Amino acid sequence: MYVLNTRPEPACWQLQQALNSAGINNLCQPLLEYQDKGDGTQLESLINTFQPNIVIFISQAAVESAHNSYALSHWLMQVTSIIAVGEKTQQCLKNLGYQAICPTQHNSEGMLALPELAAEKVVNQHVLIIRGDGGREHLAQSLIKRGANVDYFESYQRNWLNIAAEQDKVWKNKQINAMVITSESQLIRMVDVLKPMDDYWTQHCTYIVPSKRVANTASALGLRNILISNGASDNAIVTTLKGME
Repeated sequence: MYVLNTRPEPACWQLQQALNSAGINNLCQPLLEYQDKGDGTQLESLINTFQPNIVIFISQAAVESAHNSYALSHWLMQVTSIIAVGEKTQQCLKNLGYQAICPTQHNSEGMLALPELAAEKVVNQHVLIIRGDGGREHLAQSLIKRGANVDYFESYQRNWLNIAAEQDKVWKNKQINAMVITSESQLIRMVDVLKPMDDYWTQHCTYIVPSKRVANTASALGLRNILISNGASDNAIVTTLKGME
């Protein structure tokens, strides 16, 4: 097995270390990097007008970029619940002095299963989702259906990295036969890179994705061999890949 690791920078290199430690042959190919986008004045105004009871951080980058925009110490202590999508996001908040709730399954589905986001807990509550430029619409719509008032703050933007033309042929020559894809946007980007896809990519490569929702998108895009990990953490990905051996 030879795995293409497409996590964004710098998480790509952290996952590479975990894969190397597990004895899994891999190649690091980040598809994107993050850049601060949020405006501190905008975030301050949103906090003052929306007055969130619950704040959800969807990535470590969301925490860091929001903090760079308008220091969390100015407002985060006022909220009832702080939720982090995964362990790295939770640790990032802890390093800044905040205890966050983290689901066992590190994705939108896992967060929606938390007791703190049950319908009886979120009805009429103000939920602020700190994210990048787009994403987590499923999470937001599900919370709205449960009676919550939801708003976003986009603290960073995704900068897609240039992938050389015919890079897919290089990967094929290296006999890449598994790919780690940790979000729907990355999946769509990778399919664009691989176009026009031949049987090698649709039939003979296995795609490790973090949730059933992303798996459904992969299937709709013509991919056949799809494995769902228990979220997007390094441990979940390594465990899933070890299970393929």
